[in-house]
Amino acid sequence: MTQYEYDAGYFETLLAKGRQVVKADIDQSACRLVTFLDNNRKAEIFKFPFSYSFPMNSCQGTSLLFKFLLEEKYGIDRAVIVKGTKRNRYESHYWVELDGNIYDLTAHQFRGVREPIIGETYSPLKRRFPTQVADREYDFLDRETVNAFHRGNVFDFGL
Repeated sequence: MTQYEYDAGYFETLLAKGRQVVKADIDQSACRLVTFLDNNRKAEIFKFPFSYSFPMNSCQGTSLLFKFLLEEKYGIDRAVIVKGTKRNRYESHYWVELDGNIYDLTAHQFRGVREPIIGETYSPLKRRFPTQVADREYDFLDRETVNAFHRGNVFDFGL
């Protein structure tokens, strides 16, 4: 088994923009984005719905932001935004899944979850929000604005 095969701690290789990108790169970028968003809460360098209350109520915008940055920086277009809904349908939550890994950068807004879920294969929030569908409503956040901020090095997204 090579170091890039994903199995019990080995990294899966992703090919993007002529460069090998491993899961560790994506995980690091997710951590950097969380740090940026935490600081952005007060500074409001990049405004999007509920950015001022990150991580509270900002899961949809944060998930879109992460997806757009994955596409822009790494050329990864297979990340899926998942919308989880409670059975009563009055409460929902969003996160990103990529190659079987969960990136829930706002998971720590919920009681019992101490930190964001970054690159894990399990999330306790999947049970809390058991009805799950791929969300394709990308107009909640402007992709071109996100890309412009990324190109302007506003986001410290790693590498």
